[in-house]
Amino acid sequence: AFRLRHRERLKEAVATVVRTVMDKKAATAFVRREASKLPEPADRAHFATLAESELTSLHEGNFARYRLRPSEFDAWRKTWH
Repeated sequence: AFRLRHRERLKEAVATVVRTVMDKKAATAFVRREASKLPEPADRAHFATLAESELTSLHEGNFARYRLRPSEFDAWRKTWH
């Protein structure tokens, strides 16, 4: 239910991290800022954890679900690893 409720915000956060080629430190800060915008305090930590998990599990077989181009994913992956 949580993932469904925040699906679009989660997709936007992951896509922004990839498109702007953030490293892990910058991505963590960005995701926490995005989480802080949620109205429910209890949802903030869950959102941040979920977004970070999505980023660490992003690979060639699933990046398209975030409407990312292969070139965007490749550029980000080089910075991320």
